[in-house]
Amino acid sequence: MFVSQQITSVPQVHPCTPMLRDTPHLRSSRDPVLNVRPYKPTHELTRALYIPRHHSGTAHLPLYDVEDQYKAAVEGSEFGSNLYSMQLSQIAKPRGDGMDVAVDYLVDMNTVPDFQNNFQLNVQRRTLSFDHGASVKVLIPSPPEGECALVTASTNPFDDRGDRSITMTASYPLDPSIRGEYLIPHPYFTFRLPGGPNQAERLVQWQVHPAPNNLFRYTLVDLGPACNERVAPSNPAAPQVLAIYDHVGIVVWLPTDYSEGILLVQEGGNHVQEATIVASLLAVLWQIREIKHMQPKRQRRSSGSSKLLKKVASLVRH
Repeated sequence: MFVSQQITSVPQVHPCTPMLRDTPHLRSSRDPVLNVRPYKPTHELTRALYIPRHHSGTAHLPLYDVEDQYKAAVEGSEFGSNLYSMQLSQIAKPRGDGMDVAVDYLVDMNTVPDFQNNFQLNVQRRTLSFDHGASVKVLIPSPPEGECALVTASTNPFDDRGDRSITMTASYPLDPSIRGEYLIPHPYFTFRLPGGPNQAERLVQWQVHPAPNNLFRYTLVDLGPACNERVAPSNPAAPQVLAIYDHVGIVVWLPTDYSEGILLVQEGGNHVQEATIVASLLAVLWQIREIKHMQPKRQRRSSGSSKLLKKVASLVRH
């Protein structure tokens, strides 16, 4: 059972990670609205999960397998382009009864803290195979301060590792971006992804990149094998991308009053790992909606600018 711990200051770089690496191979090389370069799937991220529109007061949330609908929606567009975002916003959405597309996950969210003063999100993978079941409980201390726990469990009788509690911590390795009058913070979220049979834990991180047409997209990057003292060296030029979350809708940055999007993950991967990735993303979105310093902030205008604007407005009226 998770008991909230005292939150300490978080360094810009996780103590067991190399320096944060960018993922330039995910950026669009050109970004006209009418871009017609063919869409190419990123690595092996061919499985698409639709996360319906929800907010922190939503109690129950089904997640749908929309691989076919996703491919049809973004056909003919380059990943990350404006056209891609426009077409993705028009994706055919499930009706909600689970009759037209499969419901792969059921999520229950407590809208008030429990007796230990934690908000809870329970993520359950739906499957007909008992061996492939997995569940993850997210525990977010109240008030939220940028740290939460992911408690994983598997229904596989041959998985004797039992329940595991994983801490996910927010950090701010990048300076805020400026969009008009707003400062946009860029919280990164780091945690240890459970390994499969004969696999080591991986240190992974949800990253957002302050490039054009990127502030509404989070990328889960593999930083290397997790350890107590260091991370094994890996190729900094091409870090492995494990998942990508894209907001559905035309926005400049991730909304703070609701969430809705598509999560791209690997097909046929480890079921506990995938459930952990899904749960970690929902925790990221929840915190972005609820933690003020993770949200865009309007900059104060200088007094000189305010006086000038008032003078111009007065001249226009007269």
